[in-house]
Amino acid sequence: MTQTGDGQSVENVAIGYEGASIFLPSANMKITTQHAGEALRMSRSAYLRHMSNQEFREVMLHYQDQLIAASCQSALCQAFHTAEERLAHWLLVMHDRARADELPLTQDFLATMLGVQRPTVTIAARLLQASDLIHYRYGRVTILDREGLRNAACECYAQSWLAPPSSPKEPDPT
Repeated sequence: MTQTGDGQSVENVAIGYEGASIFLPSANMKITTQHAGEALRMSRSAYLRHMSNQEFREVMLHYQDQLIAASCQSALCQAFHTAEERLAHWLLVMHDRARADELPLTQDFLATMLGVQRPTVTIAARLLQASDLIHYRYGRVTILDREGLRNAACECYAQSWLAPPSSPKEPDPT
C-alpha cells in the first residue's frame, strides 16, 4: 500500500502464493498481510547473492516487470472504474490468492484497499450481495458466484497478471 502524509492509504498490488514482495518499505509504502497463510523470508544479502545466478535473476526481473505493470493497472482502475466494479475485481484477486470462498474482510479494511470511504464499501457490497454474487456480514465475505463476480468486475481483472482463465476449483477447458 502507498500512504499519504496524513495516513490515508490505497493498495497498489496484491501478492499471494505466486510471488514475493521484493520492495523494501519506504516512508510512504506499507506492506501488510491480508490473509492468513505461510510465508518465507529471505535476507537482503541472500537475495543479492542469488541475483548472481542468471536463471534466478531473469525470473526475478520478469516478476518485477509484472509487479510494475500490475501497479500501473491498479492506478488506471482507481481512476476510471466504479467502486462496485473495483470491489468485484479486488474480491476476485483475493479469492485467487486465498484459494478460499470465505474471506475475513472488514469494511474498514476493504475501504483502505480500495481507497474509498467505508459507506462506499457498504453500498458496493450491498449491490454485489443483492445480485447474489457474494454474502457479506461483518468481517466476512463469501464468494457465491465467481463467474457472476467476474462479469461485475471491471476489465482490469481480465488484465490481471495472474487472473486465471477459469475458477481455481475447475481445470481450464483449453
